[in-house]
Amino acid sequence: MRRLLTAGNATLSTAIIAGFCLAASSIAAAAPKASPGDTPSPFEFRRLLVETNGDAPEACFRFSQSLRPQAEAHYGDYVEVEPETPLAIRTSDKDLCLGGLAYGTQYTVKLRRGLPALSGAAIEAEQAVEVSLGDRAPLVSIAGQGFILPRTTSNGLAIQTINVDSVKVRVLRMSDRLLPAQLGRGDRSFIGSDGGAL
Repeated sequence: MRRLLTAGNATLSTAIIAGFCLAASSIAAAAPKASPGDTPSPFEFRRLLVETNGDAPEACFRFSQSLRPQAEAHYGDYVEVEPETPLAIRTSDKDLCLGGLAYGTQYTVKLRRGLPALSGAAIEAEQAVEVSLGDRAPLVSIAGQGFILPRTTSNGLAIQTINVDSVKVRVLRMSDRLLPAQLGRGDRSFIGSDGGAL
């Protein structure tokens, strides 16, 4: 049995094909387009951050991507420090921080090729970063409340200094009547005989 294609059938077939093409083009138009912001930035060292407020300084190397928090990352294998010194290494998001450094020292830190990111990316080339740590900021601290009690019950006034050549100390005598009230104050200011703060 032979089937004949009439003009009406041809028109119907053309309409179906045209409808399919229209639907396909609509799906393509509705598909989201990748924006430049969706492309992850290359994994690389960005800048150096130095923390010098503690007893020991810390140098943090900030990267463009997050680092692996697990110890299995072995970041110590990808860091070389000159002069050589034992390091305490930790990661915090995009920062690789080095502890164990000393004040007043100039270091050269080499970030070796292959240092890994959390995404699996790695540094493509070794990079050397100069880390200069100056002297610790001057500090004067007084132990206790700053009172010198009678000699029979007191060990004197202990003063701790860091990078300070000399300290000028002013000692004020306080009557027994005012002493209990002063000992209960939270600050270290003293009240003079005229009622004003010293």
